[in-house]
Amino acid sequence: MRARTALLGFAVVAVLLVLGGPGMLTPAAAATPISQCTTITEAGAYELVQNLQMSEYGDCVMVQAEFVTIDLKGYAIFSPNRFGTAIGGFGRGMVVRGGTIYNFGTAIRGGDGLVVEQMRIVSNSVGIDGASAGSVVVKDSVFSDNNISAVSVGAGVVTGNSFTRNGTALISGSMYSYPPAGSSVTIANNSFSQNNIGIQTSGPASIQNNMIEGGYNALSVACPARITGNTVLRAGTPVSFQNTNVWDCTFEHNSIRQF
Repeated sequence: MRARTALLGFAVVAVLLVLGGPGMLTPAAAATPISQCTTITEAGAYELVQNLQMSEYGDCVMVQAEFVTIDLKGYAIFSPNRFGTAIGGFGRGMVVRGGTIYNFGTAIRGGDGLVVEQMRIVSNSVGIDGASAGSVVVKDSVFSDNNISAVSVGAGVVTGNSFTRNGTALISGSMYSYPPAGSSVTIANNSFSQNNIGIQTSGPASIQNNMIEGGYNALSVACPARITGNTVLRAGTPVSFQNTNVWDCTFEHNSIRQF
């Protein structure tokens, strides 16, 4: 009986190996380490192994391939002079996560399918420039003291972020055409504090469950937009409109308070 059971076990293993092939037991490829500013020309996963600092004017990590993932692994990219781009590329599917970018002209510039998550973007002129891209996702990140804008997207999702003391915290939609081009932007579950302008939209948008406190203008909206469940506190101008067709905007369950 024991011999029959052992033979059955060997047979099952043999069948699994035949069906799965050699790749069945192959581990995932390790990420390519980045230890200095560089140009990436092949798709794949990359990760920082130390902090990177620009020694002069220029760009740091330039991506000339599609479907590249860059994990900062808790490290930071610094510039001494608020010039150039920390991570930039226009190929599809770039992902940037897990670290800090400080004091660049532009922290991250990307193309269609750009994903930015779990990042700290601090004291740059522009945080994320995805305005000329297709759909962009920005989530679970911190943006502070970016003097022109923190995030600029044409379409996509911006959620779970914190914006503090930026020029314009979030710019969405097309700034140069009407009717606005492209698909809509979902802006949900973010917190905004003491930005000059909190949310500025120039295309179809769904603005949901955000907390916007202080600053000159909390919401600068171009209709059509759906604005629901937001709280605005102590803003100089709680809501303003960039066009006259306000009947195309829907307001539901928002709270505006000056105390």
